[in-house]
Amino acid sequence: ILKEIDDDHHDDSDISPTKTPSPTAASSTTIWQPQFHRLHFPINLPLTFYTHTWKGHTTPHSIHQTRSIYGPNATLIPLPPYISLLTEQLLQPLFLFQLFCVLLWSLDEYWIYALFTLGSIVMFECIQALNRWKSVKRLREEVVGGSSNSADGDGAR
Repeated sequence: ILKEIDDDHHDDSDISPTKTPSPTAASSTTIWQPQFHRLHFPINLPLTFYTHTWKGHTTPHSIHQTRSIYGPNATLIPLPPYISLLTEQLLQPLFLFQLFCVLLWSLDEYWIYALFTLGSIVMFECIQALNRWKSVKRLREEVVGGSSNSADGDGAR
């Protein structure tokens, strides 16, 4: 669902998702569906506002209100199953071309070479898919369990 709130300028570079309640017909609970609105930046404030006046979110209410508007500061990276990564690797055009070449070699008198090549390229693709899976897992662990620096809006740690 797209919802445009501000019609006075039409720049698509400042569209941001937000969550708004949407009741469902199946239940009496409210589910959150993302909608888009234009970001409003206070561009007319003097520099002294940012250097001297603004001290951050100093109250728990301000922090809660900001979190309810923008949501949690979290990055979710799904870990795909190894089989799906391997399937993706085996359906690449280069692998299919190599498979076709192995088929042609096996029809000729190079069948031993064809079997060795087939084993080599299948093993290479399995290792490649395993490396991709490990990289995504490592990245996911780094994002989820990265650093634990926490700072409140009032400057306390």
